Parts: sequence; C-alpha cells; structure tokens
Amino acid sequence: KVYPNPTQGNLKIDLGTNYSHINAKGFDAKGKLVSQKAFNDVQIFDLEIEGVNGVYFVRLEIENGLKAGIEILKN
Repeated sequence: KVYPNPTQGNLKIDLGTNYSHINAKGFDAKGKLVSQKAFNDVQIFDLEIEGVNGVYFVRLEIENGLKAGIEILKN
C-alpha cells in the first residue's frame, strides 16, 4: 500500500510484512533521481518526494531480490 496518492510529497509505504533491508528511490518523469533512502527491519516507512508537482516513480529494491515500481502523482 502506498498512500496518499496523489500526495503533496510525503508518502507512507506499507509492504505488508517486515523486511530486513529496503532501498527506495524516487525518480521524476525524466528519470532523474530525486530521492533515495535505505531502511532496515521495517514493514512501514515514510518517503519524501521532493520537486515540482507532476508524475514520479518510486522503485523499491528489497533484500530478497524483489523489485517493485510505483507511480506517484505529486500535486
């Protein structure tokens, strides 16, 4: 779960289970890295998307090789 979406920049991400290591990266619509953060031993975490209003993409890389992509609208 990712909420709120649309957002004003602050997201809460709930993976549904606890993971020992997660890398979260936020990219703007042009593919520029705008946010990056690592988390340890979490299920729910906050991520801030900095930049102007528009479409952003969040990529999650989880310890067991799982990857997920999420489209975010910032307004």
